[in-house]
Amino acid sequence: MHVVGALLIVLVVGDLGSTFFYHVPQHLWFTLHLRTHHDRRRSYWDHAVLSRDPAILLDGILGALPYLIVAAAVARLSWQGALLGLLLGQLHVWWRHTTELGWRTPRWIEAILRPLQIV
Repeated sequence: MHVVGALLIVLVVGDLGSTFFYHVPQHLWFTLHLRTHHDRRRSYWDHAVLSRDPAILLDGILGALPYLIVAAAVARLSWQGALLGLLLGQLHVWWRHTTELGWRTPRWIEAILRPLQIV
């Protein structure tokens, strides 16, 4: 039970932290995230995911930092849950950005996730 609790805390609190302490302020007052993630002139996948440009990597690191902080705090409850939370968070980021490549979520996964309002 501690594993599931830690996993959920990392996903939910990490996402809230990343959204409200990094993503929203970047949209309101800064440009790093906007240049990396929302530039219409280039593919996000090629530019941000496959890039080795330090400025581009910084955007991903800063977006992940709240998850890492929460996972470090929750690791006392369950280090396995904290790691699984980080893993699922990363899988979500990859899944979220592969739609640009034309990849589709398998129907059986959609059938499981749709009632949970995840897809």
